Amino acid sequence: MRATLAFTYSQTVSINGSITPEPGASTDVYSITVPAGSLTGQTDDTWSLIDPNATPSITVSNVIPCPTEYAEGIAASYSLSNHTYTIDLSPNDQNIKNALAESFSLEDPTIDSIKINDDDPATVDSVAYLVFYVTDENRIFSTGLNLDKENDGNDHILYSLNNSTVSVARAWECKTQTSCSECDGKRNWFLGAVKGCKCIEAGEANNDCKFNTSGSGFPWGPVLGLLGVLISILHSL
Repeated sequence: MRATLAFTYSQTVSINGSITPEPGASTDVYSITVPAGSLTGQTDDTWSLIDPNATPSITVSNVIPCPTEYAEGIAASYSLSNHTYTIDLSPNDQNIKNALAESFSLEDPTIDSIKINDDDPATVDSVAYLVFYVTDENRIFSTGLNLDKENDGNDHILYSLNNSTVSVARAWECKTQTSCSECDGKRNWFLGAVKGCKCIEAGEANNDCKFNTSGSGFPWGPVLGLLGVLISILHSL
């Protein structure tokens, strides 16, 4: 039996619970240890052998300690003197395409572009997003992931991705509908968070884009999975 975390943590994590191989069968208790710095842990190979045709019921009683350390990675920077962005993720990275496909049930996604959506990049006060513009068969959408901002004191604003609950809650998706070929996030006020969608092509109505958040058709699990892959890629650069 194996357990997989969404992210690596600097502390060892113990996952405890029980498994019932099938209705009416006896219940076995398990404890899985995921070492610090690892994503997975598992029981001994001979532990509680189960018929591959069975439909077991698994319960997680607790996770100790509850991981509280957020993972993060610098995804982009903005030059205050040159007024230009540098984004550290490539739209041609197959690992990112695979993560999008797995997270959002896509067949063969193409990342048309990756951009920073920020009303005022020269300050640390605006809400900023890393936005992926994606085409997959007949599905066209953009998805924005929340970015933290800091001034490095050396001519640059640094943008970081992290897996905090605030970041996940602020993630959004804009799916194209009818005739619009590209949608983007729309803010409710200058420097504020994205609260809707707009079609970026002149003359097309905003209702050509469907807005989803973590509370409406854009679940937390896929967002966490995508963030985990992106942060791992950033750490490897």
